[in-house]
Amino acid sequence: MNILAINIGNSRVAAGWFSKNKIRRSARTEAATPVVLEAVANDETPDGICLCSVAPPRNKTWAQLVKKVFPGVPVLWVDSRLDFGMGVDLKRPDQTGCDRFADAVAGAEFCGAPCIVCDFGTASTFNLVLPKRGFSGGVIAPGYGMWFSAMSQSTAQLPHLKPGGIKLKTGRNTEE
Repeated sequence: MNILAINIGNSRVAAGWFSKNKIRRSARTEAATPVVLEAVANDETPDGICLCSVAPPRNKTWAQLVKKVFPGVPVLWVDSRLDFGMGVDLKRPDQTGCDRFADAVAGAEFCGAPCIVCDFGTASTFNLVLPKRGFSGGVIAPGYGMWFSAMSQSTAQLPHLKPGGIKLKTGRNTEE
């Protein structure tokens, strides 16, 4: 079975082609464009499409795009009402981002429980999966990019830096 998975984030959208339980192709974009879907599909039609979104204002655009590029293909939107095959021990599952459910399921599948699944996007999440309770919550913290903005906005002498590759092991002045 070939599944097109689309993760609609706050900053970017990631698409992946799953076949035989493996990611075969993937791509990322900041714009709603058929190019990313066509690149990942590579002239194939998926058997199903799974969408996960933490950015509701973008959902309609992506739903229309998926329908246009792959008419008639079944679409599943991830939300808290799905049966994830594990327990969900949260006070308000409906107020929890679907990305965190997806992370918890993947963590349990690939690592087993107990585990903590870390996801570093616009926000950084640390999600706890326990053997008997399943997905049991976790922590949401500022994402990597936000760290840099906060450092320059909240300090008198630190410049605004952009995330990038680490060139030095140890900073030898304030800017480094």
